[in-house]
Amino acid sequence: MLTLQIYLNRITTQHNGATLDYRGQFSNSRLIVADFTQFVNDIQAALKSAAEKNIYTPPSKLFGNLRATPICLDVREQLADGLSPVEYKVLLETLMAVCNSRAVKPEQVLYHGKIPFQAA
Repeated sequence: MLTLQIYLNRITTQHNGATLDYRGQFSNSRLIVADFTQFVNDIQAALKSAAEKNIYTPPSKLFGNLRATPICLDVREQLADGLSPVEYKVLLETLMAVCNSRAVKPEQVLYHGKIPFQAA
């Protein structure tokens, strides 16, 4: 599983000692994801960069998600009130959009390495 660490306007991936850092414009002073469309675009750009370095295998037209590397989003930024349910839902929706799948599991969105909410 490839873990993308989310900070304010920054996405970081660490794999086998290599660190990929991608800067975006998706946050503001109050929200980790203030612009959903920009966040999806920035995640896709970060994954493209990871694929170019053979860290990530994207879904293919032939095999779909069967051979794709699973993705996990881990919000590492310290938020004043923690991750809100709305922000959590936005992160889940982002994974669904990026992975072209409705089979995203709640444990694929983390806050400081832990599942922030249990699925209802």
